[in-house]
Amino acid sequence: MISDKPKSYNDIIRKKMCYDLTNYYSISPENLEMIYQFLTNNPNARISGNQNLISLFSDQQLVQSFPAYKKTNTIDGLTIAGVSLTVIPRRSSGGGSSGGSSSNNNNNNNNNNNNN
Repeated sequence: MISDKPKSYNDIIRKKMCYDLTNYYSISPENLEMIYQFLTNNPNARISGNQNLISLFSDQQLVQSFPAYKKTNTIDGLTIAGVSLTVIPRRSSGGGSSGGSSSNNNNNNNNNNNNN
């Protein structure tokens, strides 16, 4: 639980973002409090979560990181910066091409129509 009472609108937003973070990652209450304090005390703070790690940055410098395990496989990670939380959706692996034969089919149809 985050112990500080919000004093401003930005404090409320930071607190909500921290709780939103727990929807995606298993985080101890101590680390959640640390993240909130870090965001509150560092105007250029950025929190970055990936597959199994949450990192705290200030002015592009890594300050601290700790293990945190994702609760869902629907995201690749997330970022908290300022008063915004950005979720990075899961990228599907694999690929392939499709639709390349459409032009060829049209040419065949045109040729067939010309031959009739």
